Amino acid sequence: MSLAHYNFGAMTGAQKAVGKAFLKNSTFAVVGTSKDQTKVGNRILRWYQAKGLDVIPVHPVCLFTVSYSGASLTHGVIQKELELEGLKTITDISELSSPSTTALSIITPPKITLSVLAQAKELNVPSYWIQPGAEDEAVLEYIKENAIMLSSTLPICDKQERFFASSQFAVIGASSDSSRLASKVLGWYRDRHMDVIPVHPRERRLDGLSAIPSISKLPSPSTTALTISATPLITLSLLKQAHKLSIPTIWIQPGASDQHVVDYIEANNLSEKVIWGGPCILHEGEHVIQRRWFDETYSS
Repeated sequence: MSLAHYNFGAMTGAQKAVGKAFLKNSTFAVVGTSKDQTKVGNRILRWYQAKGLDVIPVHPVCLFTVSYSGASLTHGVIQKELELEGLKTITDISELSSPSTTALSIITPPKITLSVLAQAKELNVPSYWIQPGAEDEAVLEYIKENAIMLSSTLPICDKQERFFASSQFAVIGASSDSSRLASKVLGWYRDRHMDVIPVHPRERRLDGLSAIPSISKLPSPSTTALTISATPLITLSLLKQAHKLSIPTIWIQPGASDQHVVDYIEANNLSEKVIWGGPCILHEGEHVIQRRWFDETYSS
């Protein structure tokens, strides 16, 4: 089954199963990676390497044009990088030795993504993971026409892991109403014996825990991960305050963001610190904690 991971919200059980199937492939290829370690493509390549997975960087070629003494133009092809992160590159997925057992991560401009998807289909590539920014309407239409299942994005997983690396957590939006999402999130932290602080402007205690009226009262904001379940307008105000307090990581729950929130995140270069537009912590939290435990155990 083919797979495109795109930020469309909480994953269904079937989509999670496809996600797990993606990672069960024997070989992986990253299309659009580069030597710039700040770029998503390079980070994904190194992620595969860190997990000890068999990964191949796919670095596209570029056309060049030469003019000599007014003579007619000569066209050719040059490969930009022969190796990336110590791995030999290929220039096109047609060079994969076993495409039918290779899963693709795609980080390219949408026009190239569309071409790669069509080529992957012809090569019987079993799974592919489209990263944010690699899609447009044409790509999405192709996905729909070919019944490609949608899920969440790999970089979100990286941000989730960093989120749970925090030593303390705070929940905004919890109340005495146990049916509210934020109240359930607060209980989720408490049940796992995590150091969590409820933030509420009026309540002094919530779910048996001492509450604070504002995130400005956090004892250590620079080591606290913030969970927000509020109206988008309140979320926007909290993001501004959290930015000033140097809060390192924030998870915005479903329904707590809008375009104004997203615009603020992008305008202030907070994309690496903020999780938004994806699944709820109640759906993903346990899985991420278990994965972090596995990674720490595996590397020890």
